[in-house]
Amino acid sequence: MEDNARHNFEKLIKDLESDVARGDVQAMKWLGDVYYQGDDKHASNLSLALKYWKMAADHGDTLSQGKVGISYLNGNGLPKDEKLGLKYIELAANAGEIYPQFLTGMCYLNGVGCAKNRYNAGKYLRMAASNNHVEAQVALGKAMYTHDVPDPNNECVHWMCCAFTNKSNEAREILEFWRRRGLDDQTIVDCFQNIKENGVALKKEYTNEDTNASEGCYIATAVYGSYDAPEVMVLRKFRDGVLKKSVFGRMFIKFYYKFSPSIANKLK
Repeated sequence: MEDNARHNFEKLIKDLESDVARGDVQAMKWLGDVYYQGDDKHASNLSLALKYWKMAADHGDTLSQGKVGISYLNGNGLPKDEKLGLKYIELAANAGEIYPQFLTGMCYLNGVGCAKNRYNAGKYLRMAASNNHVEAQVALGKAMYTHDVPDPNNECVHWMCCAFTNKSNEAREILEFWRRRGLDDQTIVDCFQNIKENGVALKKEYTNEDTNASEGCYIATAVYGSYDAPEVMVLRKFRDGVLKKSVFGRMFIKFYYKFSPSIANKLK
């Protein structure tokens, strides 16, 4: 029985190696999986697994790109190389792999393997958050709240409410903290109602062009030249701490966001 199991494992390896030699990308990935999983008589072999995953990754297999990228980032089975790790996980992220989208966003947020880039951080975290990745929803909400990534559509509460809906205890605690800091209940209620009706999706797509042109305080940003100018930050605080707390204030905000982009463009 043991001899048969060993024979079957070794035959599988040989068959896959033959397919790999012919350039079969799926065989590269599967051979990496086989070496990683092993069996009752063959221990997991990460170095061989990564050898074949990297071959598959270099031939465009997105799952393998994610695995190789994570290994480079952590130095697990491959020499630690954060820049190369980011390269691979970003390829996987752009191909639609959700966990690499989250990791790529966090790399750009924290400057891992690259210079910090708030626009790319927001872009990739938003990809993962829109795919209902709870950690990305929490990270994106926090980063938007602290202005570490752009929040052009005042989405930070939306994403934190999404994470809360997905049973994140951290999101619950953060929402409670924000309420103590002045977030009004109606905003939270509106977010939950929108999530109930529309899910996590938002109508407006996130792009670097949008955020460069309109990061929230459109007219003030155009006048003072920067989203992070002290005068703009004061106006944002007034918006969040005063206007949002009244019905007329929220009506004014909606009116402002509807008409101010065209005015801001003329001012620029």
